[in-house]
Amino acid sequence: MFPSYAANATKLDKASVRAVTHAGRPSMIAAGLTHWSILACLLIGAWSVQPAFAQKLKKRPFWSEIQVFLQMDKAVRPIPCRTLFVGSSSIRLWTSLKRDLPQRNVVRRGFGGAQLTDVLQYFDQLITPHRPREIVLYAGENDIAWGRSPDNVVKALQAFLKRKTETFGVTPVYFISIKPTVYHWDKHTRQKEANALIRRLAAQRSDLVYVDVASLMLEGGRPKNIFLGDRLHMNRDGYRLWTKAIGDALDQGEMPAAPHCKP
Repeated sequence: MFPSYAANATKLDKASVRAVTHAGRPSMIAAGLTHWSILACLLIGAWSVQPAFAQKLKKRPFWSEIQVFLQMDKAVRPIPCRTLFVGSSSIRLWTSLKRDLPQRNVVRRGFGGAQLTDVLQYFDQLITPHRPREIVLYAGENDIAWGRSPDNVVKALQAFLKRKTETFGVTPVYFISIKPTVYHWDKHTRQKEANALIRRLAAQRSDLVYVDVASLMLEGGRPKNIFLGDRLHMNRDGYRLWTKAIGDALDQGEMPAAPHCKP
């Protein structure tokens, strides 16, 4: 419909120019018709493209969840220089986060099933508006579950850190180690390999802290009884372990300050 309409508009434009041209020069009327015809074509094209672009956005993974965060930020303008927790369902389900870390001004942006690549894809929607003092990141578990190698997990983290550095400079990132679970116990070896590589990366960077929760969640070489019925997500006992480990890491205060936040 729209291409044929645009083609007809173009034909009309040419015919108008011919009808009112004198001595080979278009009159002011012709020029006016030309401008209006071009404007009509542009508006029709833009109108027809926008729905297609919107549909493309809707097909992106987790877009409906991201939309909820966007609406929250629209309703209440993000406060800069807070501690931003971002990542997968272990962050999403940490509903007691503000009570667990009352000394921190925290904001939570977790969405279930997220991989590191998803967090990076939505960096501008999840992280940029908040201009955080520090970023606490939990992702990688789903990457391993979907077959990514430990090396690829590290590469995804490096891509995230690159984007963070481009946007927020030396703002510190606290990476929560990939947690061992009963549900994903068959993938524990690859989880350990990824954690070891990320710990090594953190030792080489001044803006990255590796927060070890994995070892705290094991007893006798197996996951502790700190999970919900799905054997994947943590109960309150699990989050108590996380609160202690992450709180201690944040309280050390050895990381560089975010450039946009006053000391």
